[in-house]
Amino acid sequence: MVYDWDGRRETMMDLYIHQGKSLEEVMEWFKTNQNFTPSKRAFQTQIKRWNFPAKHVPIHSDAALVERIRQLWTQNVSQKNMLLTLHNEGFQKITERELTRVRDRENLKLRVASVKNGKDKFIENAEDTTSSAQREVFIDEHSKSELDEEVLQKRRAWHEKLEAESLERLEKRTRRRRTKEYAGLPPDPPAPPRFPSETTLEEAKNILQLDKSTYANLRAKFEEICQQHSVLKKTEAGHDKWNLVKNQLIDESPTIQHHFQVSDQQLLNHNYLALEMICNDVTKRLRTMKKTVTIADAKNVLGLNPEQGRQIKAAFHQILRDDHFTSKLEAGPEHWAELKQKWLNQVPLLQEILAPGGSDLDHGKKVKAMEHLCRDVMKRLRDSQTREAKRHNTGASPRPAISQGPTYDGISTLASQALANTISSPLPTRQHYTGPIDPDLLSESNYPSYPAPTPIYFRLSPTSQIKTPPAVWVATLTTPTVSTLRSLAVENRPYADVERVSVEGLIKGEGGEVKVTIGDDEELGAYLRHVEGKTPTFVVGF
Repeated sequence: MVYDWDGRRETMMDLYIHQGKSLEEVMEWFKTNQNFTPSKRAFQTQIKRWNFPAKHVPIHSDAALVERIRQLWTQNVSQKNMLLTLHNEGFQKITERELTRVRDRENLKLRVASVKNGKDKFIENAEDTTSSAQREVFIDEHSKSELDEEVLQKRRAWHEKLEAESLERLEKRTRRRRTKEYAGLPPDPPAPPRFPSETTLEEAKNILQLDKSTYANLRAKFEEICQQHSVLKKTEAGHDKWNLVKNQLIDESPTIQHHFQVSDQQLLNHNYLALEMICNDVTKRLRTMKKTVTIADAKNVLGLNPEQGRQIKAAFHQILRDDHFTSKLEAGPEHWAELKQKWLNQVPLLQEILAPGGSDLDHGKKVKAMEHLCRDVMKRLRDSQTREAKRHNTGASPRPAISQGPTYDGISTLASQALANTISSPLPTRQHYTGPIDPDLLSESNYPSYPAPTPIYFRLSPTSQIKTPPAVWVATLTTPTVSTLRSLAVENRPYADVERVSVEGLIKGEGGEVKVTIGDDEELGAYLRHVEGKTPTFVVGF
C-alpha cells in the first residue's frame, strides 16, 4: 500500500525532532489525528529520505557541556556531585555512564589504579578522609635493616622517650587506657577502667547486644534527634536537655528498650553507661563533621586540579617510602618537618604556590592544606605497608588475644565496675552449645572441587558507593578463597580498594533471590557447596 507523505514533513520534524517524541509516539499521533497508519519501517525509511538530523547527538559533541565538566573537574568535584550540578544547570539528559565516558575521553580522571601488575602504586581518592591513626601498622623488618645505624639509634631513642612519657601519663591519670597498639606503643595491661569514659565503643555495643545494622541505625536515629534539638555537646546542652534526647532515643528505638526496663539497678547502670558512650561519640562526630576538611577542599585551597594533586602527593609518597617512614608520632616533629621541607624543595609547583609567603592573606590556609595532604599520603603509605606485610607474612600465627578479665554474657564488666562500685552478682549468662561437632563438617573434602577455570557471575550491589558499569560481568574462579574472589571483583575496577569489597552469595529459589554474606573462606565454601552444579553468582559492593 502506497501512503501519501506530502505535507507531513514539517509535522514530523516538529514531533520527532523538536518535541523529542519517540517514533512510537509519533505513529500514535498520526493514527489518532490524521488516521495515517504506515508501518514503523515505512516511518523510518521516510525519515531517512527527508534527511532529518540525528536525534541522539553524542554527549561529547556538546562543547559547552564538555567545558563545564572540565571546570568541575578542575575544582575537584566528585562524580556524584558533578552529575548533580550538571542536572541543576540544565544538562538534564546526561547520565552517570555518559559522564564517565566524557571524562575518560577527555582524560579527566579523579582516581588512578592502586595496584597494577603486582606493584604498589599511589592511589588518589578525593572523597576518602577516614583516619587511620589507630590502625595497626606492620613494617617489613628487611626495610629496617636498610637504614643507617645512626638513624636506627635516633628512632629507638625517640621511641623509648614516647614509651616513657606514655607510662608517666598513665600513672598520673592524664590519659585514657590504651586497648590497642598505637604508633608502635603496646596496649596497656588489662585493668579496670579508672573512670566510665574509658569504656570502649566495642564494649558498649556488646553490652546493648547491638549488631552492625542495629548499631548504625541507632547512631543515625540519635544524630537526627540531636539535630532536631540543636545538641552538639553534652556539657553545652546541660543535664536536663541531654537526658531528654537520650530518653527520646530509647522511646524511638524498640530494639534497646528492654535493656532499660530491668529491675536490677546495677544492670540498669551498666546499660545506661553503654548508651552514654555511644551518644557521646555521635555528638563528637557531629562536631568534627563541620570541621572536616576533605582532600578536595585542600586541593582547592592550593589551586590544584586532580592531576596536579596526584603528582605532588606521589612525590611525598616516594619521599616517605625512601625514608622507611612508619608514623608521624614515631618519627617525631623534627623529622616530620625535615621530610616536608624535602618535599617542598623537590616540587616546583609547591614552591610557586607558597612563594608569596606572609604577603598572601591565604598563606596560613595553604600551609594547613599542605599538612592535610601530607597526612593523607601518610595514611595511604601505612595502609600499603600493612597490605605488603600481610602478603609477606601469609600463614603467620595470629597474635594471642589479650585477656580482659572476667566476662558476663560475652562482655567485659570493667565498665560497670567504674560506674557502680558495688556489683556483687554476675549478669545472667547466655547459654551456648558445647556439644561435639560433626567431623564431616570440618573436612576439606566436603568442599566441592572446582576445575580451573570455573565461570562465575559478579553482580554490582545496589548499595555500592561506586556504580561504574558494567552491572553484571563474568570471571573465572581458580581458588575458592575470599581473597581470590575480591581480587577478581576489582580486576577491571583498579580504582576500587580490594580490602573494602563486600561479597554476598546469591541463592535463587522459587520464592525469589536470597543474599548471604560471605566474609571468610568457610562461609564461601558453604555457599559453593549449596550451589554446586549451578553457576555461582556473587553480589559485590565497592
